Amino acid sequence: MSKPSAHLRLFAGLLLATFMATLPLPSAAQAYKCKQPNGSTTFQDQPCPNGSTGTTVTLHSAPPAQAKAPQPAANAKGGFIPVIPKQPLLPPQK
Repeated sequence: MSKPSAHLRLFAGLLLATFMATLPLPSAAQAYKCKQPNGSTTFQDQPCPNGSTGTTVTLHSAPPAQAKAPQPAANAKGGFIPVIPKQPLLPPQK
């Protein structure tokens, strides 16, 4: 069995790197939930100021939007072409 050539290894490495770069990565951000002395709650990207109590919150990215249903095609007059479901063939009448 022969060893793969340097060009083949380079191509395979570039192909793998390209594939890995196209994968979606989960993203998360850190935020701070602060309860102010007056009772209000705020969310911010900086630590809570003195005089307020707070916790750290991890925010995750939203899931991808769902694809919309395809729109019906328009005919030449600007109206829409109705979609007629296929009907089963009826047996011949005697």
